[in-house]
Amino acid sequence: MEGRAVTLDLTPGAPDWCARVTASKVAGILGLSPWDSPLRTWHVMAGNLPADDGNNADAKARGHYLEGGCLDWWLDQHPLRFEVERQPSFALGDWAAATPDMLATDFDGETVLVDAKTAANDDHWTDTEPPAYYVASSLWQLACAPDASRVHLAVLFGRPRLSFREYVIERDDALIAGLIDECRTFYDTVEAGQEPGLSDMACDYDVLRTVHPDIDRDGVAVLPDDLVTDFLTDAAHEKRAPITKAAVLAAMGTARLAKSSTGQTIARRQPKGDAVTLVRVAPPIDLTESETAA
Repeated sequence: MEGRAVTLDLTPGAPDWCARVTASKVAGILGLSPWDSPLRTWHVMAGNLPADDGNNADAKARGHYLEGGCLDWWLDQHPLRFEVERQPSFALGDWAAATPDMLATDFDGETVLVDAKTAANDDHWTDTEPPAYYVASSLWQLACAPDASRVHLAVLFGRPRLSFREYVIERDDALIAGLIDECRTFYDTVEAGQEPGLSDMACDYDVLRTVHPDIDRDGVAVLPDDLVTDFLTDAAHEKRAPITKAAVLAAMGTARLAKSSTGQTIARRQPKGDAVTLVRVAPPIDLTESETAA
């Protein structure tokens, strides 16, 4: 059934929310999110990771306290619009959902969605365009709410000066159809247990550390020469360290040790709480020698 869903608990982190494609996951699915990779989004939907990774706590708290004021500001700027409901739930079949911040209408009965956002600064925002990840999220809300004509983003910026700004994302049924197809394909991979590959995002390292904690004590993985070079260079550890470490973990699987093609021991996976950590083994290659956590 498409349209309103009254029985789902779409609170972020709730089982109903985690299992479905929702607006906040779409950017991660598409590889547009600054925070979530396709791999991390996949494991959240599969129930292997918590929805909240503990990052961006200040931004989340800011949104919690200020987004209601953003909605009130938007209503004040649109005196011919009036609020129908806050946090309405919409479903697309049994696999997708959206919970915009507000449903609004006017005296002609036109339905629009309103989403409140707060941003520390206006980096990545222009005067007329929000970042692509918010556009994708808004189009997803329209996909799940077929009677809505557009999404209004009411945004409070902290810098360069405290100010409100409004952005409008109009319904585009062609884009929405493509978005539905792509997200449905991703959802099907979750159902089939087909984990996506690595992205170029640092969060993939923490994902692999957490969801693949098993260690084969006798296991040895031979790394490709180029990955060994990347892993052992200073640049890899300083700038691309998490991305390179994720590639090493992916190549190792459950193996305890990683070696080069010449037999040199490069790294070791070892337990750390409920996860693993990757330890770079410093030459000479002797596990009793000093080690540097990678």
